[in-house]
Amino acid sequence: MSAAQIPLFKVCSDCGEAKLPEDFVADKTKPSGRRGRCKVCQRLIDRQRSRQHATAERQRAWHARNPGKRREYQQRWEAAHPEQVKENRRKSNQRRRERELAGTAGKESTE
Repeated sequence: MSAAQIPLFKVCSDCGEAKLPEDFVADKTKPSGRRGRCKVCQRLIDRQRSRQHATAERQRAWHARNPGKRREYQQRWEAAHPEQVKENRRKSNQRRRERELAGTAGKESTE
């Protein structure tokens, strides 16, 4: 699209508001070079979708159904990220020690 053909405003297919083209996500496959849904509406849809699909209950159910597959993914990730594994374990051990110290300090004050 040449500079003379770029529209000043684009109407969102969800909210129906006329907005600047910059308020729409870029998409090279569309004739206008932008998606039909504005960034605000797209963000709302993305949030709803993530809440709907990434619930803790759903994850626990999948893990219960696929214990071997879960472990396989975990081992593959750990092999690919040894430094991150080391850092995560260090932080976890530090939090555990802090909880233990806080627990023993609370017992001493009550006695």
